[in-house]
Amino acid sequence: MPGLKARLRRIASAERVARSVVRDLPHIEIYYEDYISARRTADDTLLCRALGQPVPAAGLTSSLTKVASDDLRETIENYEQVAGYLRGTRFERFLT
Repeated sequence: MPGLKARLRRIASAERVARSVVRDLPHIEIYYEDYISARRTADDTLLCRALGQPVPAAGLTSSLTKVASDDLRETIENYEQVAGYLRGTRFERFLT
């Protein structure tokens, strides 16, 4: 798990740097997983207004399609080991 631990530390460090850079700028923080799971019109409106764009009548759409399984056990060979490491961390929610 040393590779995973190092990568998570780099991610956390990059997030801190990014937040410090935009701290005094108007911004919206969005997690992709949260955005696509909710798909609320209010979120589309918030994003479009923040970007100075009109809100499409049908909401925001994409031609992209999901290709990975929802069950990470099918994707991660050592899932139980990874899940054990992430349990209790802020990254745990991404396993479900």
